[in-house]
Amino acid sequence: MMFFREKHFFLTLNDLPMKKMKRLLARCLMLTILMLNIAHVSPVFAEEGKVVINEVAWDGSLDSSVDEWIELYNPSPVAVDLAGWVILDDVTTEYIITEGVIAPYGYFVIADNVNVFSNRTPDTIIPISLANAGDSLELRDDNDVSIDMVDTSSKWFAGGGTGKASMERINPLGDGSDGDNWNAATTSNGAKGRSGSSILGTPGTINSQYDGFGVRVSFEYSNVAPNGETITIPVVVADAVDLYAFAIDVIYDESVLEFSAVREGDFLTAGSDSTSFYGVLENGNPGTLVVGNARLVNPPNGTDGAGTLFEMDFLVKEGVSRTTGIAFSSNSSVSNSIGDMPANFLALEVNVGAGTAPQFSDVEAKEGADRFSVELTWEGNADNYFVYKKSALGSFDLLGQPEGKSYVDNQNIIPGVEYSYRVVAVLNGVTVQEEVTGSETRGLQGDADRNDRVDGKDLESLARAYGSELGNERYNPLIDFNFDGVIDGGDLVSLGANFGRTF
Repeated sequence: MMFFREKHFFLTLNDLPMKKMKRLLARCLMLTILMLNIAHVSPVFAEEGKVVINEVAWDGSLDSSVDEWIELYNPSPVAVDLAGWVILDDVTTEYIITEGVIAPYGYFVIADNVNVFSNRTPDTIIPISLANAGDSLELRDDNDVSIDMVDTSSKWFAGGGTGKASMERINPLGDGSDGDNWNAATTSNGAKGRSGSSILGTPGTINSQYDGFGVRVSFEYSNVAPNGETITIPVVVADAVDLYAFAIDVIYDESVLEFSAVREGDFLTAGSDSTSFYGVLENGNPGTLVVGNARLVNPPNGTDGAGTLFEMDFLVKEGVSRTTGIAFSSNSSVSNSIGDMPANFLALEVNVGAGTAPQFSDVEAKEGADRFSVELTWEGNADNYFVYKKSALGSFDLLGQPEGKSYVDNQNIIPGVEYSYRVVAVLNGVTVQEEVTGSETRGLQGDADRNDRVDGKDLESLARAYGSELGNERYNPLIDFNFDGVIDGGDLVSLGANFGRTF
């Protein structure tokens, strides 16, 4: 006698006719295979229709501060029709999406105007006006159900600064109103602004700060790219489970790199299985390399682990000394034996130049010769130096490009505040940077009018600016005694601690 057991269910197969027994056994076997296959893949999916606000360029671009854009991301395996969806800006302002579909694991870019990108086409145009001091953004569907919330009404979590970096979500399944789940973009995916400047952000592709679920696909290259030489950049995969095929588009700057060859890697050929590999320039034109590969096995099955998908050769053009970005386009995808699967496509920045890093050392910050100043000094042999200062909002903003090896910061220095500086040295397109802190002790916190006395006039000045934030007209940086971007009770406490004192 034979039994099929599952929990408290018992079936006596001998009691069934032979034809029915064979049919039942076949179905049980098929169910077992299916369950094993699902357990083998085990991706983490978002719930259907869970689209998130994924990237915000609230400070525009280097070409124009009004060129703002918002990127949505679909972390689910199902396409979502966005027609009738709306983004509420500070509850009252509506950015209505009239039409558009966001693909599974796809992106949807909303741009303020048609000129925001010179080499990209946004998915829709909606006039956007984001406050530099911060906004509350809520995504609601066509049934007026709240889908996602990014509450930065007190101030933006990241982004902006000298490079006009976008604010990127780290994990799309994490809390959108958690400041720790956001960071400033660190690389460009090749997108350019209206006048051709590089956009420090990743519109339409995976965020440079992404750390969520899925297979990881990246470029493996960390060296300087010398002018006139051919470099090899492998595309590698990690954390793969049942990887069966891929369709990848690589975007590169043809003014810096000249494509010469692409070769298949050995990852999909594991076990000596046959594959079908292709790699060509899109329409034969430089700028986008289209690569695809699939395992020719039946029934379909993939490979696990890490390895090289393919390798690319580029000739580095002469006379170029700068950083260039290489990225995967939003068309890129990877598949397992069942269908598309989530993936992290990570961009790359390459330093292009002669290949010699600058000598750079002894960076110091001390009180300047004049009061209310901090002087930075260093040693090095770079062609250019750039001095940045960390703002009250946390971004490093460019102070200047000194000709020598020192720089004096006398911009709204407040006694008792420890300022953070970043000095960047550039030689033949290769950059080295150091960070240092410095402060001014010659004065009193609370002395807004700089007369070496904290009194009622300083209190009046604080009262007139009370409640203002960085970016508001009433905001006075000399009254932000705590250097946090807001004039509030903390500054009142600092003034009160020195009230009636002289320096």
